[in-house]
Amino acid sequence: MDRIFQSLVTVFDVSFLLSTFFVPYANAAEDSWITMASMPTKRHWLGVASVNGKIYAIGGESGPNTLDTNEMFDPATNKWITKASMLTAMSGFAVAVHEDKIYAIGGVTQVYDTKSDKWSWAWPIPTSRSWHSASVVDGKIYVIGGSQMPTYGLVPLSVNEVYDPETGSWTSKTPLPVPVYGHASVVVNNKIYIISGITNNMISNLVQIYDSATDTWSFGKTIPTAVGFAAAGATTGVIAPKRIYVIGGSIAADVAWDYVMLNLNQVYDPEADSWSGGTSMSTSRDGLGVAVVNDLLYAIGGYEIVIGSGGIYALNEQYTPFGYGTVQPLSVLIVSPENKTYTANDVSLTFIVDKPASWIGYSLNGKANVTITGNTTLLGLPDSSYSLTLYVKDAVGNMGKSEIIQFTIVKETELQPQPFPHAIIATAFVSVAAVSAGLLLFYFWKRSR
Repeated sequence: MDRIFQSLVTVFDVSFLLSTFFVPYANAAEDSWITMASMPTKRHWLGVASVNGKIYAIGGESGPNTLDTNEMFDPATNKWITKASMLTAMSGFAVAVHEDKIYAIGGVTQVYDTKSDKWSWAWPIPTSRSWHSASVVDGKIYVIGGSQMPTYGLVPLSVNEVYDPETGSWTSKTPLPVPVYGHASVVVNNKIYIISGITNNMISNLVQIYDSATDTWSFGKTIPTAVGFAAAGATTGVIAPKRIYVIGGSIAADVAWDYVMLNLNQVYDPEADSWSGGTSMSTSRDGLGVAVVNDLLYAIGGYEIVIGSGGIYALNEQYTPFGYGTVQPLSVLIVSPENKTYTANDVSLTFIVDKPASWIGYSLNGKANVTITGNTTLLGLPDSSYSLTLYVKDAVGNMGKSEIIQFTIVKETELQPQPFPHAIIATAFVSVAAVSAGLLLFYFWKRSR
C-alpha cells in the first residue's frame, strides 16, 4: 500500500533520550540506495509500519491471493522474522502506529500488539474503503480519502474520519478538498500531508495539508510528477533535515489506463514549500510501502507492470536521505544552575536537549569534561566562582554545547550582616564622657581663680 506509516517531540527528557533505541547507522553516502534483505513473501498493496526500530510488513496481495502474512524486519541485523498472522487477510488497507500497536484499517480494523505478538479486533471504520491513508496526530488516528466501488469503477472519497484508541470511538472531521485514493501520506509538525493520488479518472498533482488543531485544509506546492500508488516517508530533523520523500508510484500511459510504474524519488521541503529530486530507486514499482527508522528510509515490496507483463516484488531498499548525519543539536539548555550566587555547596545540574544524545558531559572552569547520564547534583563545591558548560553528542557524533553559566558559591553565614558593635560604641561613649567631665572641671577651676 502506498502510504507512509510513521511510527520533536519538541523537547526530550534526557533520561528518555539516552534510552531511545538506535540501530547502527549506514555508511552509505547521502542521497543513495543500497539493497537490504528481501521480504520472505513478495507482495504489493501491503501495510508497512515501524515500531521501536523494527519494521513490520503486513498483509497485501501476491498474484490472486490476499495475504494475512506478518513479517518483521530488524535493520540492525538485516534479518526478517515471521510474526503472528492477521485475523483475516487484507490488502489495500491503511496502517497507523499508536503506543506500540499497529492498527490495520480497512473494511474491518485489526490491532497488532508488537509486544505480545497478538492480534485483536477494534471498532470498524464507519466508511468502508480501500487505498486510503491513516495518520497519527496527538494520539488519534486520522483515516483520510480512499475509494469505493459501488457499481462500476472506483469512486474517490473525501472522507476524513478520526479514531480515538482510548475511547474506541469514531468521529467525522472536515473532508478533503479534493477526493483522492492511492495517495501518499505523512505527518510533519503535526500536520498531515496528502500527496498526489487518483481523483476522477486522473492523477492529482495536489499537496493537501490538514491541520488537526484547527480542522482546516490548505495546499502546498504541486508535486512535479503526479503519481498514484506511491509511498512516502518523512525524515524528522533529528539525524537528517526534515523532508518528505515520495517514492515510486505509477502514471497512466494511455486513455485505457494502462499503468507505467516509476522509480522516482521526489523530495519536498515542508518549510520552504519546494520540491527537488533525489536519486531514483533501482526498480520501478507502485503499491509499495515505506518505513522510516532513525531517518533512514526503507522501500519494501511493490508491483511493476509493463503493458502485458509484470512482477510482484519482495525488494527491500534502504535510502540514505540528503544531509544525513549533518544535523547539529538545535538546543542544549541548562535549567540549573543559573547565573547567580548560591549559599549551598551542593548545586543541582538539570538541563534539556532537543536531540537524541549518545554522550553528555560538563566542564567546570575549563577543566576536563565529566561524563554524566542525565540530571545530576554537583556535590561539595568549595566557596568560589564557577563557569559551567554542558556538552552533548548526538547519535552520529555531532557535538553541541550550552551557553556558559557563571555562578558563585558563598556560605550563607558569610552573607549575613555582622552584629552591631555595641561594646566599641559603649567604650567610645565612656571615653567621650570622661573627656567632657575633665573639660568641665578645668573650666570651673579657671572661673574660681
